[in-house]
Amino acid sequence: MLQDILRALPFLVSLFWLVLLTMQFFMSSNRNDTPRKVIVIASLVVSLASLGNLIATDASYNLYFRVFFDVLTIVAFLSICCISYIYFTLFVGSDINRSKILMFVPALFFGVVYSVLYIFMDSYQIENFLFSISSGFILRVVEMDVICKVQFCVRILAFFYYFVQLIFFAIKIFGKMSAFNSILRQYFSVKQYVNFSYLNLLFICVLSAHFLFFASHTINALTNTVIPVFNDAVYILFAICIFALFFCGLEIHNSQLEFNQHLSTSKTTTAASPDLKFRIIELFEKDKLYLKPNLKVSDISKLLNVNNQYVYNAICVDMGTSFAQLVNGYRIRYAQELLVNNPDMSISNIASNSGYTTDVSFYNNFKTYTGTTPTKWKNVLFCNSQS
Repeated sequence: MLQDILRALPFLVSLFWLVLLTMQFFMSSNRNDTPRKVIVIASLVVSLASLGNLIATDASYNLYFRVFFDVLTIVAFLSICCISYIYFTLFVGSDINRSKILMFVPALFFGVVYSVLYIFMDSYQIENFLFSISSGFILRVVEMDVICKVQFCVRILAFFYYFVQLIFFAIKIFGKMSAFNSILRQYFSVKQYVNFSYLNLLFICVLSAHFLFFASHTINALTNTVIPVFNDAVYILFAICIFALFFCGLEIHNSQLEFNQHLSTSKTTTAASPDLKFRIIELFEKDKLYLKPNLKVSDISKLLNVNNQYVYNAICVDMGTSFAQLVNGYRIRYAQELLVNNPDMSISNIASNSGYTTDVSFYNNFKTYTGTTPTKWKNVLFCNSQS
């Protein structure tokens, strides 16, 4: 009973997000919100993939009902990476173009071929094949009919393609992670200065869950051995990752909407004082307020005794930048001064003295603003001084 619940856990979590996100979409006044549409579709695809995995291997359901969900599982699994990649790239300035739509062609191709092969199989062959899926089917290949062997090969190719697709998109996403974090800092600057290094950890956990999933299925297929604890851990990890991914996606999207709302409001709102911009600059240049870790807009508002919106307007409209960019600009320049004047100081101390709470955040921002790492920047500076 417990194992059945754990197997159903990823589906229950994805179903929860599907219902919640769909309700929010229909309650939203902006039906042309592309990221919101994509995240709703993503929750639907994940739900179908999880549900299909449950039904296709359960002999208590109608045979042809299981066939339908087996095909649906293949198509859904091969679509998950594509939808995730599209959702990710929407936040780094990319649009949904023809090339992104074509990414779904392999999923449809495998789905059509898989369906056609099922048509040429009788009920006994179908039953034998579906049973083999969950009971060490590689060991049973020699016992299969020719049509079942072909179906087996198509299934293996589909999952191999999914594995390659997962690695390919992972590399591309990691390459854009710095730009993604920079944009997130802009969106969340309305609220506070936020460290997004946890998103990298979450992304690694998602990849780990996929690799563990493949490992458990490979062990089962090759040895006809099921390791309950291992399988249960995979289902639990998948459920946690699904919940965390959709939660973060929704939080990011809401922050983007809030940022855009503040931006549109800023264009029509008059600042409380014409010299507010210079008072903020004075706080940064004279008092070095940017050195305070986890600095927030509300901290400046309290010091200047003005509304948060006025501070945000002064930074976004009058200075033409975001709060996160303003803070990081001052922090990186201060860090460069420390690197010049204190060549023996460690990079970790440079980071903490510049207002950063983690070395990772410092490295990412330093590279964003200078195009290189702190160590390389210091080495180039040293070589120039020697020559």
